[in-house]
Amino acid sequence: YTLTATVSPGTTGTLSNTATVTAAAGITDPTPGNNSATDTDTVIGQADLAVTLTDSPDPVTAGANLTYAVTVNNAGSSAATTAQWRDTLPAGTTFVSLNAVAGWSCTTPAVGAAGTVTCNAASAASASSAGFILTVAVAPGTAAGTVLTNTVTVSSATGDPTPSNDSATT
Repeated sequence: YTLTATVSPGTTGTLSNTATVTAAAGITDPTPGNNSATDTDTVIGQADLAVTLTDSPDPVTAGANLTYAVTVNNAGSSAATTAQWRDTLPAGTTFVSLNAVAGWSCTTPAVGAAGTVTCNAASAASASSAGFILTVAVAPGTAAGTVLTNTVTVSSATGDPTPSNDSATT
């Protein structure tokens, strides 16, 4: 016999299943000590963090502000523990602002400075989404036709079966 079961989303720890057989009435079992068996399995959490990144306006004028929309989603069946996204600002841009999102704490460069934006959450719930608006200033001396490339990455301490969606570039 084969028994297939679905583990509830968010389950972690150890699952045990015991199967027991008994002899039919009137039948004597000479070895009753082997009439049950237990299988134990460790259940691990699995998050599926994904990040998307869009920019506006595109194209942008030298000396103007450029806005990035960063969206972090967890499509996994478990919370993503120690979730983080990082964005090293593109060359030729400086930090202007970042909106606050409940449950996330962020560190940014000083206003007017280059550097890296890092946002952390102790846990990003299953089926959750968090949207951030990051604004940078494009250096006034940026030559026309310069391509500004920005990449954001997301990570978690919880297993992620789809690492291909853990970064986005615009």
